[in-house]
Amino acid sequence: MPSPTSDPAALFAASGSCSTKTDNTAVTYKPPIDPILRLPEVLEIVRVGRTTLLKMVKDGTFPAPLSLTARIRGWRLSAIQNFLDSLEGK
Repeated sequence: MPSPTSDPAALFAASGSCSTKTDNTAVTYKPPIDPILRLPEVLEIVRVGRTTLLKMVKDGTFPAPLSLTARIRGWRLSAIQNFLDSLEGK
């Protein structure tokens, strides 16, 4: 049996989100979902205070949150990771 890292179909077969043709020439799978984080989770990752983070959003130095509902905001994990990666280059 091939290792899960070399065969995407095997990686996602258990979740049922994988399909293959009968001749195994084409494999399609769904990539992992990019979770949306709420403010407390973002503060824990970035390790700054609430006021500082919201000021950074206002200044444009931190990604703006997504509007999930009229009162609920959240950030994609990938946006937070990209922000942190950009700091490493400075």
